[in-house]
This record gives sequence, structure tokens and C-alpha cells, in this order.
Amino acid sequence: MDNPERIADEVSKLILEGKYTDAMKKVDNVLLTETEPKTLALFEELKARLLMLMEKSEELQEHINKALSLLENIDDRLFKAQILISVAGLLLYMGDFHNALTYYKRAETLLSEDEYDYLRILNNIGETYKRMENLHLATEYFSKCYELAIKFRERGYLRPAIYASENLAEIYAIQGDKDKAREKLLETLPLAQEARDISMENYILLALAILDGEEEKVKEYSEKIGPYTHYIADVYYYFSFLADSTFAKRLLQEAIDIYYRVGDGNMYQQALKKWKEIE
Repeated sequence: MDNPERIADEVSKLILEGKYTDAMKKVDNVLLTETEPKTLALFEELKARLLMLMEKSEELQEHINKALSLLENIDDRLFKAQILISVAGLLLYMGDFHNALTYYKRAETLLSEDEYDYLRILNNIGETYKRMENLHLATEYFSKCYELAIKFRERGYLRPAIYASENLAEIYAIQGDKDKAREKLLETLPLAQEARDISMENYILLALAILDGEEEKVKEYSEKIGPYTHYIADVYYYFSFLADSTFAKRLLQEAIDIYYRVGDGNMYQQALKKWKEIE
């Protein structure tokens, strides 16, 4: 058969384009014809991701379990960690925080602190705790991720630092600390520019525009973020905590609509709860 990695890249591209049916055909063809455990584990995880996007949650767990069981016969620790991270990410998105943490922490044991995926795990564990509203542990993990990413920045580890720092700004926003949120965003902006991460640069500028109540700039930077709609929903939700009530309600309504469209039930419920509190 064709190179599985190339097919996986094609599937990921189709997913980004929203062509889930075409992506699923490619995945199913590989699963029917391939026998190599690593390839099967990779495509079982891809199938689980597609089922989540297609809102077929009743079939999803079966393929998560298949991907995990295949790891038992694989010795490649980096590959195992990557599959565990991906599975944990699916579970996080579904709101299954306990199992998400379980698999993130299993992956953590396979890696050392100077490896890129280790930093991803720290950030993702922080995100899980943030969604659980355990802001103390979230801050602890984001801070550790940021410190290690800066320590190893010469290896090209800026992106974990950017995401961890921006997540800390979101925590300050939740806590109602406008000055600290602004300070952290301004600290993160040059890192995003250095890494040429245009989407995160626009995310930060959008957050700053919300803090300043500049609605025209909010519209401008939202349009620049473009297809990364989940980014827009997140910045609207988290930084609505620091906006006046009228503006906050508009931001939350947009966030609620986006979370509903992309199927993020947990964040949909959180945004809806915040919207009702303002009423």
C-alpha cells in the first residue's frame, strides 16, 4: 500500500477542510488492508477523531480502545506517547477529564523534560485542570511548561511557551485581574512574533482589543484569525470576564454559537453558564 504517513497527512488535510466522509474512506481502507501495529494504532486514533467530528460518539470509544490496546505491542516510546497524547486530547474535548488526565500522565512517564512532547503534555494537563476549574493546578502546569520551554528555546521550543503563557493570561482573566492578564498578553506577543505564529499573534491582539473595549479591532482580528474558529470562541469566552456586561454578553453569545457548531460540549456549557450569570 501507499506510505501510511503520507495517507495520514492527506487525512489530516481533509479533516481541516471539513471533508470528513472522504477522510473516513481513506482511514477505513488502511484499516482493512494494513497489519502493522503502529500503522493500525495511528489510523484507529484518526478514526476516533473523525467519529468525534462527525458526532458519532457511540462508536468513538471502541476505536480509542483499539488504538490503546495496539500500543501494548509497540516499543517505540515516542510513538506511544504521541498516540496517548492524541487520545487524551479527544477525551478532553469530550469532557472526560479524568481519563484525559490518566492518558496525559501515562504519556508523561515516557518522556524527559527536554523533549518537545513533554512540554505539550504539561500544557495539555494545565488545560484539563483549567476546564475542571482547578486554577491552582492549571497555573502550576502552565508555569512549569513555560519555564522549561524558555529554558530550551534554542531547540525551537517557543510554541509551548506561547501557549502556556497565553493560558496563564486566560486564568488571570477568569480571576478578574485585568492588569495581570494584559501584562501576560504583552509578554506573550513578542514570543508569537518571534515564532512567526500568526494565528497566536492575532489571538493575543484580539484579546487585547477586548480588554480595551475596541469593538472594531475585535472584528478586525477575528476576521484575521479566520478558519481557526475555536480560537475565536476561546478568546471571546475567557476575556469576556474582563469586559463590561453588554459587550461580554455579545462575546459570550458568539462563543456559545461557535462551541455548539464545533461540538465542544464542555466549553459550550461553561460559556452558557457565564452568559446566564450576566443576565
